[in-house]
Amino acid sequence: MWKKNGRDTDLDINNIGSKISLFPAVIAELNARSRRVFLSQPCETQRETLRPLRETKSTTSHFYFRKRSEQICYKRPFGLFLEKFFILEMKKSDKTRQFIIEKAAVLFNQKGFNGTSMADIMAATNMSKGGIYGNFKRDGMDKNGVKEEIAVAAFEHAVVKVYSEIGQRTRVIDNAVDKLKAVVYFYKERVLNPPVEGGCPIQNTSIEAEHNQPILKEKVQEAMLEWHRRVVSTLEKGIDKGEVDKKIDPDEFAMLFIGMIEGGIMGARIWKSKKPFDSMSTKLLQMIEELKPTKIDQTV
Repeated sequence: MWKKNGRDTDLDINNIGSKISLFPAVIAELNARSRRVFLSQPCETQRETLRPLRETKSTTSHFYFRKRSEQICYKRPFGLFLEKFFILEMKKSDKTRQFIIEKAAVLFNQKGFNGTSMADIMAATNMSKGGIYGNFKRDGMDKNGVKEEIAVAAFEHAVVKVYSEIGQRTRVIDNAVDKLKAVVYFYKERVLNPPVEGGCPIQNTSIEAEHNQPILKEKVQEAMLEWHRRVVSTLEKGIDKGEVDKKIDPDEFAMLFIGMIEGGIMGARIWKSKKPFDSMSTKLLQMIEELKPTKIDQTV
């Protein structure tokens, strides 16, 4: 069910000319200037009726799609993307909100939630406090609630940006082993020049959110679960196609994969050198190569 013109409406995915998929992490990137939705690698389509969306969720965004002569506003939760792009009709307020999120993403990723003030966001956006509050404040929300609202949206934006850049490399690769290697090589190249200034948004946000920011902690957990799910899915598909040894435990390897990448990122950040990540990645690439089935396994 979708909200259309204030009413619950069944949505046939063919009505908007594209397949729809839902999963815990957004991989569609909005570009207000070109008014298009840029997409990362499509995932398997779930052709099903969608659940009602709650307008009160802080992660809800509004997309305006122009189909023929009809303009339709669909509210989408964190996790929806379209496999094709549409011309996007964004209101001025939506463009302003997106601009604030993009600027705030860098601040929160560099300075953390507690280290980033509303004055910092005002300076980065060159906007007044009222202008910023007007784009995020809801009834009953105080100034701390507005800051948290911005921080959640900024974290999601940062994660999307990383996913999008990785997806540009992996979407053209079919082999599961090569796909995993491509992710490692991406981080080798970008470990000291990350997609979002300040480093890995998951790692940065997780440290501060652990005890003080339950909503951000939940978002970090969602992002980690999605990353883990993607690695597991890649391995399982590789096993099915005979590219990965069937004796491999996808869940266990996914944990090692993520842990070694994050550990390498942390080491590189502490020492301000690529060497710690290079050491980790060399071992990880060797482990990925060893995922391939042996000749004996292939003949059985």
